[in-house]
Amino acid sequence: MRNAAIAFLNPNNRLFTLARKSQRQPSALEAIAVVLFILLLVLIPGQMLTRFVMRSFFQGGSESVAGPIVGNVGFLPIYLALWVWLRWSSKRPFWSLGFERYGAPRNVLRGALVAVLF
Repeated sequence: MRNAAIAFLNPNNRLFTLARKSQRQPSALEAIAVVLFILLLVLIPGQMLTRFVMRSFFQGGSESVAGPIVGNVGFLPIYLALWVWLRWSSKRPFWSLGFERYGAPRNVLRGALVAVLF
């Protein structure tokens, strides 16, 4: 476990390499401001809307089945806000967050296996 954490923090990590290829590197203050903006103006209202939809449309036993689906859709505005910031500020494509096509099926299967194990 410790080796995985050390490998993740290695400056030559693929994610860090992709981030350095952006046209403009954000400052630490800008990154903190974006996180707070997304938290306050996207995540909290999005989750409130999700809970409202759950209570309005799914009353009774169907909430347990629909809950994870609707809950995950509630995170869509976060991805949209992050994409807008990456495009506008860093001039960086969304795939550079690690959503690369190369090796995607293998990575998806590995992630699914980890999820099942947990």
